[in-house]
Amino acid sequence: MSNTRNMFRVALVLAGAAAALSPASAHGPHGERLARLDRQLAEDPANVEHHLTRSILYLDHGDFPMALADLERAAQLDPTRIEIDFLRGSLYLAWKRPGDALPPLERFLSRAPEHGEAQVLIARALAQLGRPLEAAQHLDLAIERAAVPIPTHYLERAQALAAAGAVHIDEALRGLDAGMARLGPIPALASFAVELELARGQVDLALERLARSSASPSSPAALVRRAEILERAERRGEARIAYAQALAQLESLPAGRRGAPAVAALEPRAREALARLAP
Repeated sequence: MSNTRNMFRVALVLAGAAAALSPASAHGPHGERLARLDRQLAEDPANVEHHLTRSILYLDHGDFPMALADLERAAQLDPTRIEIDFLRGSLYLAWKRPGDALPPLERFLSRAPEHGEAQVLIARALAQLGRPLEAAQHLDLAIERAAVPIPTHYLERAQALAAAGAVHIDEALRGLDAGMARLGPIPALASFAVELELARGQVDLALERLARSSASPSSPAALVRRAEILERAERRGEARIAYAQALAQLESLPAGRRGAPAVAALEPRAREALARLAP
């Protein structure tokens, strides 16, 4: 079977599983869907698609042994279905068994080498097994092969590189910058870049990154974040000024905006910090 056909099969089973589990297509809650599949399999016990769909339904609800049993039955019925290894790997990762996830994912990838999501799952298993540099290499391939860039992949790659040690932080930052150059100022990427600058002691660079990534550097949220960075750096006087500026901005907001949960949470943080930093 060609790689193209393999990939088509995998796309079909995953799309079918997603449709089976989506609220729009579900006919009732989990128990009803499961009962319907049980009836269908009682009538047609050799139906591979029903076993795969029921496996994913079990997985979606955390019943890992039952999900695995359906996958193994599907593999017995049709050993040519390479997507079963992909689903095995996904299941073992959800089950917190990364060592068991690697072999089926590697088998799957050997037969569908262009499958970017398999690269991501292998990277996650490797990261959980304490092999962050290998994880980063697989995420390199996932990013390279993704038709649509996915911010999470850039973030996970940077996290893997950072976990590999301080010597890899520059590389992690370059990867985050590449992601933001391609995707724009994604908050999660910008925030982790700030944390990495702080981890290597570059407070001013962290503040510059914060200012560049904030839609409004003088907003209360940006000022509180700036103040927290300054406080961590033991620059207490500058931190007090930033907290006071944030509090003044908050107090000037209309009541409606000030009452929004995200904004309201800033005020106690600023007040507590000012009390803590009082000379």
